[in-house]
Amino acid sequence: MTLSQVCSYTSAVFAVIAFSPQVVHTWRFRAAGSLSLLFFLVQSAGCYLVVFNAAFINHDPWPAWVPVGVGGTMQGIIFVLAAYHTVRDFRERTAKLDSGDSALLSDTQQGHAALLQPVK
Repeated sequence: MTLSQVCSYTSAVFAVIAFSPQVVHTWRFRAAGSLSLLFFLVQSAGCYLVVFNAAFINHDPWPAWVPVGVGGTMQGIIFVLAAYHTVRDFRERTAKLDSGDSALLSDTQQGHAALLQPVK
């Protein structure tokens, strides 16, 4: 095994170690929290563009682009999980507003719900 291959494997393992806690946290709590969906979307797309360029245009050996692909995949997983939970939460809040059930909404959300109710 060459030094570049060792560095590539090590880099890929570090990428998995770096992003795994966020994947687990997002999965376990089923919420995006304060994650920036735009950041993860742009970052993972950028990683895939770098991989495409290195692998298919420059014809670099795999140790040069696999770690970037692994990091991009981990970021893509975080984006998909966070986007799913954000959309799900939005739909649940919208359904609560439509049904008039504001018991589980925060004070701010209840204030907004009151503004959306028709005037009697």
